[in-house]
Amino acid sequence: MAPRRNYTKEQMSKVIDAVGRGMAIATAAKAFSVPRTTLLDKISGRSSLETKMGPKTVLPQHEENILEDCIMSLSDMHYPIKKDELLDSVQHIIQQTKRETPFVNGRPGKKWFSSFLKRHPIIS
Repeated sequence: MAPRRNYTKEQMSKVIDAVGRGMAIATAAKAFSVPRTTLLDKISGRSSLETKMGPKTVLPQHEENILEDCIMSLSDMHYPIKKDELLDSVQHIIQQTKRETPFVNGRPGKKWFSSFLKRHPIIS
């Protein structure tokens, strides 16, 4: 399997724009360092610009953004939230909304926590 490449939404928009102006797909993909097959998927509509690799998150992005805002507000008031408090809060949300999760007892673990911090770098 080929290594995963990182590219920004802006890069993808620019490469799609270049193809729209007549640049060949293979040339544009190489020039903007975007995988050709990914570019084809975006142009054909098989995947949107918003599509991300990997499984979907347990909480939708807007809920994660609300959590991020709460964490930052608490931090501004000199009350940094502890890891266990965040995990307890997420577990409570999951239980209250009766969502199916891959978590044991509906409580996220270390992997979810580290992924959450990667998705919300302003927190760490």
